[in-house]
Amino acid sequence: MTLREPAPPGGVSIALSVSDPAAATLAENRLSIPEGATTGLFNLVADEVVEPVAVIVSMTLGEQTVERRLSILPPTALLPSLDRISIVPQQILGGRTATGTVRLLEAAPASGAVVEVVSSSAAANPPAEVLIAPGARSADFAIPTSAVGADQTVRITVRLAGRERSAELVLKADVFGDVNQDGVVDSFDLADLLAATVGDYDPEADLDDDGDVDLDDLRILIELLESEGLGGSGGSGDLPLVARWIPVPRDDCEEIQGYRTADLYLGYLSPPSVVGVASPPVTGLSLENGAFYQHPLGNNDPPNPAVFDVAPCLRYDSHLTVGETMPLITPTFGTLDAADWGDNLVAEWLPSPGARIQVLQDPDFFGDDRHYVRILRVTVPVGVRSLTGTLETFTIAQGQNAVVDRDVVVHHCAACWGQYDLNADGVISDLDLEIMIALLGSDDEPEADLDGDGVVDLDDLRLLIAAIGT
Repeated sequence: MTLREPAPPGGVSIALSVSDPAAATLAENRLSIPEGATTGLFNLVADEVVEPVAVIVSMTLGEQTVERRLSILPPTALLPSLDRISIVPQQILGGRTATGTVRLLEAAPASGAVVEVVSSSAAANPPAEVLIAPGARSADFAIPTSAVGADQTVRITVRLAGRERSAELVLKADVFGDVNQDGVVDSFDLADLLAATVGDYDPEADLDDDGDVDLDDLRILIELLESEGLGGSGGSGDLPLVARWIPVPRDDCEEIQGYRTADLYLGYLSPPSVVGVASPPVTGLSLENGAFYQHPLGNNDPPNPAVFDVAPCLRYDSHLTVGETMPLITPTFGTLDAADWGDNLVAEWLPSPGARIQVLQDPDFFGDDRHYVRILRVTVPVGVRSLTGTLETFTIAQGQNAVVDRDVVVHHCAACWGQYDLNADGVISDLDLEIMIALLGSDDEPEADLDGDGVVDLDDLRLLIAAIGT
């Protein structure tokens, strides 16, 4: 307590009291402040309460009384709040163990946080309590399960400080697609199913129940893996900019039957209004084992569609663009047509002033929700060993004025150039499938990254399956 002026000779004695002695206890009922002093201390012990309590502390000196409000909280009020519980996998073969994770919105206090765990069924048996360590925001715990005669959904609930969160765990009597019967559907099942296509009949691998284990079953398993979130999103994720090759079908040009055509797109998370591109010396787009195709009537600009009826192969001419516009190209490069680009494409190009670039957002065509701008078309021999490099880009997003400079890696797109024979034995077969399955998840195997997205995934496996027998 603080006095307005020093205590007089002999000091002062101040009477103390609380409005609820059951919630708070004073060590002494009076506070003495010696002569000349202005402050004094007293002790008050708050008792444990089950709900918040407001206590009035009164201090009386002569005819004057000062009151102060003190809030006493239950211990649970000091605990952090529950955020959520997650379970992996969300469905599992009964008898196997899943993993639960409980998360807090704030870090656990110095004493930690004990979370109660409850299961709605004896078929799933998590621990009764989980301790989240001091300073931590989460903790994992095992959820052992029992075999079930029929599929069963179990609710796992966690509770802390009067709050609770729940998640469901599906116990399967039999997991569809679990070829090797280990309780989960993963890439190991792909390998076992592939082995069953050439080995003894395995009913677990015959997913369509047609009496035969074949590529149709493999396609079903790929779709199942994708539905479980293990599909082919590639290496792009939330990257602000990606480069994508898209093959261009061609059936009306006999003179370049030994060539393949593909468009290169830049994919953005939000639509751009201006895009500029540079392919620098050495590190830019490089071609190994082949040359860019140049039509006799073509040049570096997008060809005129009005001529396609008389010169159908012109549509496959290698050229530069920015969203279907006629680009401005560096003068030194502008004199070189595609036939003279060489092994390393060295160029800078951007849209003409006032030109409106075409920005495409087509999930059915591209497989995602990005905004795409076409910047290049190339036609190259099927035997090209690689077409990769790093492009420099500058972009102005719609509604903004700031120019953003970014480098983007262009991966080799083996499928674009008809390269499916992973073991180079001259045949596209189950042996190539076996190699690709073993490489799933790799980001440094360009021969198996058929779609050129930077990662060997289920999209590449689907492309390889489609190529078998061609």
